[in-house]
Amino acid sequence: MATLDRLLAACGLQIRPELEPYLADLDAAVDRLLDGSPTVPSGCGRLADRLTAAGLTWAFDGPTALTLQGLAIEAPFPDVVAVGDDRLRRFCHELGLEAMDAEGSILWDSWLDRDLTRVAPSLVWTRYGAFTMRIVGELDPPVQVRADACTWPVLGLLAVELAHPPVADVLARLRHRRTVRS
Repeated sequence: MATLDRLLAACGLQIRPELEPYLADLDAAVDRLLDGSPTVPSGCGRLADRLTAAGLTWAFDGPTALTLQGLAIEAPFPDVVAVGDDRLRRFCHELGLEAMDAEGSILWDSWLDRDLTRVAPSLVWTRYGAFTMRIVGELDPPVQVRADACTWPVLGLLAVELAHPPVADVLARLRHRRTVRS
């Protein structure tokens, strides 16, 4: 500790330990969920129309699924889950993605002459807007959610939690807080 203190002091820094209540970070995330108003990411409608027109088996996923189900979770880009089949391969080819591997993961070396594999491997920029795509072999039956005068396929909460552990932590804390208050 003495050596660390000297090194930090030489950098003009110091360690300041701070205690906070257990699970305070999750409580803050739950408070944001409950206090905010759900905002559907821009481009969901156009993207949904294009995915449906391509005949894909798909649903909104992750934070977008939670937003469409009424939780105020931040979803800057639409999150999509799709079955990795020949229709998805054709769709990806139309977007300019080079190939998909045997497990259905999109492979690309460059996108518009930029190497995005180091920047955001799942974020895809297209003329339909930016979105993230998770590719699966099978898709749990989605629920149909009505939002913005449209009905869209959305993964259920359990499926979202299984695929996105950080989301699961926040939702588990929300359930715990509701149980304690009851």
